[in-house]
Amino acid sequence: MTTQPPYKGRTLQARLAPKTRIDPLSGCHIWEGACNRGGYPRISILGKTQLLHRFLWIARYGPIPSGMVLCHRCDERRCINPDHHFVGTHQANMDDMTQKRRARRERAAADARGHSPPPALDVPEAELTPIRIYVRGVEIVGKAVIRPFDPGGKL
Repeated sequence: MTTQPPYKGRTLQARLAPKTRIDPLSGCHIWEGACNRGGYPRISILGKTQLLHRFLWIARYGPIPSGMVLCHRCDERRCINPDHHFVGTHQANMDDMTQKRRARRERAAADARGHSPPPALDVPEAELTPIRIYVRGVEIVGKAVIRPFDPGGKL
């Protein structure tokens, strides 16, 4: 007698719910199940391993165009919330990463000198979003600007 997998006959949502934690501050849907070596969530569907964030994006919005990649606006690899992803070129994704790391380095340097992080002077309070970041086991809570990614700077 063969046994069926415990998820056999369950909806995708029913399979994902026990392994997904929703961060109330950031809105990230944090996958607490299996991940690949790069830290991206994975799941087996119909006997084939899928990158979960890509699978959910395609299910909601359709195929990712050839030559494009799926990027995380929230920079949390384990986030599977399609609302936190966008399609862009590999180069735009690398530019976005570089820009964000530069800003993090500047904030870290200011903090190390005992100064508060540089304020977002050109951003109204209504556009600031509460965020939660974990760095080496330390929780940092603050506010950040979360806008749609626009590599052309037209927004």
